[in-house]
Amino acid sequence: MALVFGVFLFSSCQKEGQYLPKKKITKIETFSTTNGITINFGSQEWEWDGKLLNKITNKDGNGEIKSIATFKYGSDKRIEWLHVDNTPLISDYEYIYEGKDLVKIIRHNATYDDDVVTFKKADGKVVEITLSPIASKDFSESGVNPLDFVLSKEVASHIKPIDTKAVTVYKLTWDGKNIVAMDLFSNGVLSMKNTWKYDEMINPHKGLYEEGVPFVPENLFSANNVIEETTETPVVNYSSKVEFKYEYDGKYPVKRTWTTSTLGIITEFSEIIYYK
Repeated sequence: MALVFGVFLFSSCQKEGQYLPKKKITKIETFSTTNGITINFGSQEWEWDGKLLNKITNKDGNGEIKSIATFKYGSDKRIEWLHVDNTPLISDYEYIYEGKDLVKIIRHNATYDDDVVTFKKADGKVVEITLSPIASKDFSESGVNPLDFVLSKEVASHIKPIDTKAVTVYKLTWDGKNIVAMDLFSNGVLSMKNTWKYDEMINPHKGLYEEGVPFVPENLFSANNVIEETTETPVVNYSSKVEFKYEYDGKYPVKRTWTTSTLGIITEFSEIIYYK
């Protein structure tokens, strides 16, 4: 799996919404191997305007363009506008800040303006994310989740509305620099609960966006790497567990293997992470 877009929601030296890497990505190719079968999920081509990311072109495994995302920034170099061309659908998202904090994302189109995502903080950390009912339709229509550019890949893939009539709320619990639990509420009812355990090594996925690969919702802004994840769905009395093992290069993981245990069925996966 390739590592892609970086965001700094909780950085002490950068403002939320800034992306100013020392080394610039120009292309990412994404592959996944499961049970010995390798799948090409396509590529991304990145274009830069000086120090700022200007455009990402997403292509499928055959090299055909799927979508083009372009960015606009404020004078403080924070992302303010995301334009997504997923022909024939066009989507525009506005990122709203209060002081140094990102507080909401608004979707604009010809028929409505809507606060599709809002954030709540405590002690400098995001503790609650709310998605409006219209967000469910919005995400599917645009072909791009606007959270992809402000959250880690695992979080963005996991945070999505239950249906078009429900207000979806995610409540986060922190232990130091890692999130250890996330509760999902749909119209006030607890629908899902995730918990995590971590190692002490550097998590290279923190604040990074990744598109087009199988997801597991573990790296919720966290500084370290998940070694165990549990998921509970109280409504249907369902639970599952994922256990991770890593190979490291210094303090960075370069290979990850994991097993999932669901309803007594155990499945093994692995991924190799390349950095350029």
